[in-house]
Amino acid sequence: MEAETAESEPKQTLSDAIGAVFRSDQNIAEFATALTHLAVAMTTATEAHVIRPDDRNPIASSPANATLAETVQRDLSERLQWNAPAFDPVEMSGLQAIVIALPGGDAAALAIRLRNPSPTLRALAYERLVALSHLSVSAFRHPDLQDLKTLLAAIETDIAPEDLASRMRRFADADTVALAWFKGDAVSRLALSDQPAATARASLPEMLEAELREARDPARRADNVHVATQGSDAVAVRVDGARRHESFLPMVTQAIAQAQGAGTVARRGAARRWARRGVFALVALGLSLVPIPDARRISAEVISTNARTITAPLSGVILSVEVADRERVASGESVLFRIDTDDILQELATAEADYSRALLEREAARGARDAAALRNAELEADGLRARIDLLEARRASGTVLAPIDGLVSGGGLDRFSGATVRQGDPVMDVLDPDTLALNLEVTDDLLNRIEEGEAGIFRPDFAPSQTFEGTVEWISPAKSERSDITAFRGRATLPDDTGTLRPGLRGVFVFERGFKPIYRVVWDGLRDWVLLRLWI
Repeated sequence: MEAETAESEPKQTLSDAIGAVFRSDQNIAEFATALTHLAVAMTTATEAHVIRPDDRNPIASSPANATLAETVQRDLSERLQWNAPAFDPVEMSGLQAIVIALPGGDAAALAIRLRNPSPTLRALAYERLVALSHLSVSAFRHPDLQDLKTLLAAIETDIAPEDLASRMRRFADADTVALAWFKGDAVSRLALSDQPAATARASLPEMLEAELREARDPARRADNVHVATQGSDAVAVRVDGARRHESFLPMVTQAIAQAQGAGTVARRGAARRWARRGVFALVALGLSLVPIPDARRISAEVISTNARTITAPLSGVILSVEVADRERVASGESVLFRIDTDDILQELATAEADYSRALLEREAARGARDAAALRNAELEADGLRARIDLLEARRASGTVLAPIDGLVSGGGLDRFSGATVRQGDPVMDVLDPDTLALNLEVTDDLLNRIEEGEAGIFRPDFAPSQTFEGTVEWISPAKSERSDITAFRGRATLPDDTGTLRPGLRGVFVFERGFKPIYRVVWDGLRDWVLLRLWI
């Protein structure tokens, strides 16, 4: 019997449930409670909350015993776009949240926590949160009336005609909007939507201007043209491709005629132009008096004054490279690389055997008291001894040690392992990072403005906020080898504590000599340009 009664009751659809939630005859607490229950049912969430940006606790939660930490609520409030025209959900701390409208139009947020945050359920929750947000805004904010209210408020302000046409185009979601103000039969001002004010005089084609003139006659007026009069003045509005709010356009046109008649627009336009010119003149005058540093800037490169290029001491195959790029090494202790010396070892064994034989021959000559044979044997032994010393020195040079304390410099050192080199081939550099200086490139226009002994500031390109004081040591009297510009090489010192500076870094060396107003800098540059080109 009970089953028959249940089957006879009408079934409630999802549309009925949504309509029951978004009723206009309920207060905020009732709506919030119903919305949390609906959100849990539609998104399979474990909990849902309706929160306001400034409240410490949610307005409503489902289930009722669910809690939301105050810090999480505050973080959500900071992430949500409360004043955006359309809302998107945000995710944070395992929650998804979106802005909604409450009865009366105030803003709140709906936050849910999913039971199983799989990609499918997250996407489903995203779509349904967006739907609930749109439903709340449609039910409690009346967006059409709000758009009209915003546009009418803008008409009452001192808005530029081009901006007004653009706002009307967005209000009607139209392709274009053209505005014409008539003072009697004369056109006072023309404006086209989304067109810069600088082209206002040519803002409408002649055919469109003629059509708006004819539109003052109701019998010749097109359906997409609206006209309103105010005394002897008139306003004509042509809207092409309106897709919403079309019924409000006659009301908007009448509001423009009342608030912005032809004479008002003309006066405002002239006043605005003169105001812009005056402001521009004042700004230009003010900027010309702003003092700027009277600085001289030249290109500079960090170098090490104590650097060694390490070359192959003999020809052969490099067995191994024992250091890496930018590795710190100690003078006479750190092995840089090793060269195969097996062939030298063979020559050394032969020379030592010959030396032993020469020593025996020398002793035999000494026992026989043969002076000539003794002298020849001694000369041969001395020559072989010198050859042995030379071969041992060459063999020892196969292990190359660091000549100075410093850092290894040489990209891709691994490529030398197993490579054949000739004596004198460069392999790597060792630079002392504690003995840094600057190589300067002084252009000819600055040559007579910079003196030896003058102090300056070095700013590296990789960190312009860092500064290092320096002093010019010398400037070469001869032009550098660079052919693209006329420049002279120079050298400047750097302080002992150079921090992160490394050889090879580039930057600028700046000489500051007080301040000059901008007009002086411009005038000096213009004067030099004229003298260089008109000098006879």
